Amino acid sequence: MCDEMHKVRSTIDNIHIQKFCFLSELKGREQNLKTAYYRFFRYNNGPYCPALANDVTALIKGGFLDPESGELLDRGRHLYAYVKDDIEDSKPATEAVGIIRKIVDAWQRFKGWDIVEEVYKLTVPVDSLGIPMIVKDIPMKTDILIPERTNAREVSPFSPELINEIEEELRISEVSFDRNSNEFQQSVTNRLKAALALS
Repeated sequence: MCDEMHKVRSTIDNIHIQKFCFLSELKGREQNLKTAYYRFFRYNNGPYCPALANDVTALIKGGFLDPESGELLDRGRHLYAYVKDDIEDSKPATEAVGIIRKIVDAWQRFKGWDIVEEVYKLTVPVDSLGIPMIVKDIPMKTDILIPERTNAREVSPFSPELINEIEEELRISEVSFDRNSNEFQQSVTNRLKAALALS
């Protein structure tokens, strides 16, 4: 999703990431698809998902996303290139990417806090209450979108093996690639000791 967003905005802030993802999830439901599979609740600036915020922070810390622009860095582009074919071979995944593109195209004109104000005006389903409501009127901390409560189609383009590879890549610290870091030096030392022990 971040790859789609960075193509149309020079800077992606947390508010836009949250709102684009929420709106993509909403649009996906109209097409019976769990587009982003994030759970959102009503918070200070409208719909908010802590898991999404944590994922973005982890991608920044891991060197996948630029913290200023939100653009994919080399590591992010490499990972995206690695999984791109699997996404393109999956009909639900390509539908989800198409939904995200349309949302970004339609909502990118709202700068700064304008997007918050526009989302406040929307009438959306409130899963925890079982009724639609205007976002601004939803009580604080009320769950709005709960993906596991819908019968919408899943978007799962990756095999279990590829998921394991992705998870392993995400766990590798960016510091591991910095040849001057203690972590990198220690890993080289450990590998050298292991190799010498085998000889």
